[in-house]
Amino acid sequence: PTGAVMPPARMAALYELAVKWDLVILEDDAYFWLQYPDGPEHVPGLQLRPGFLSLDVDGRVIRVDTLSKLLGPGFRLGWLAGPPALAHKFALYTAGTSIGANMLSQVMIHQLLTKWGRQGFEAFVAQLQQRYARQAAVAEAAAARHLAGLAEWQLAVAGMFLWLKMTAPGADSRKLIEASSAEGVMVIPGHLISVPHLEAAACARQQQQQQQRCNAAALAAAAQYEGAAQQQLQAE
Repeated sequence: PTGAVMPPARMAALYELAVKWDLVILEDDAYFWLQYPDGPEHVPGLQLRPGFLSLDVDGRVIRVDTLSKLLGPGFRLGWLAGPPALAHKFALYTAGTSIGANMLSQVMIHQLLTKWGRQGFEAFVAQLQQRYARQAAVAEAAAARHLAGLAEWQLAVAGMFLWLKMTAPGADSRKLIEASSAEGVMVIPGHLISVPHLEAAACARQQQQQQQRCNAAALAAAAQYEGAAQQQLQAE
């Protein structure tokens, strides 16, 4: 959520590293549609900067897109693009675990996009980009007015966040969060989305799932033992 867009040169360099070391790139680009590098007056519409998938020549990029930041999170719809063999396996896995995405949502979105057509869809995307570009400008102006000398930031050119780094000695981000919340401004602590925090959260979930499996196994064993004991008493 830094509000930054990776430059094409850096993207190409990372892809070359992936080729060199035979790595797969998972491109999770939820904010792809919310690009506004030139501000609200000159939004790109559908002329968006492409991602890693546009560079892929040997099937090592898996791209994941979503409608959650475009049309609404409640639709719970997204899609995957990548090597056909892998996409086919993913489709089979999805069918076996969740029977696919919500069908009602799929029908609604299909009808909406059919009615809009490309021109209507681009108009919708453009007004959304304009809205977030204006909000980014307002957030940056407020930061310049109230946080100069206390924090560092860069003007967002995409997405829906302004990333702030507290720099003043003794600065307490918790006070900023509390004050912002009182004024109706949402501020999220950076550590909640840091890699160590995400790794710890994933580890905690794995431990919880393992404990649940152990508990289930213990209950099954206890039930089996109780059943065997009852059978023995009846036999006696």
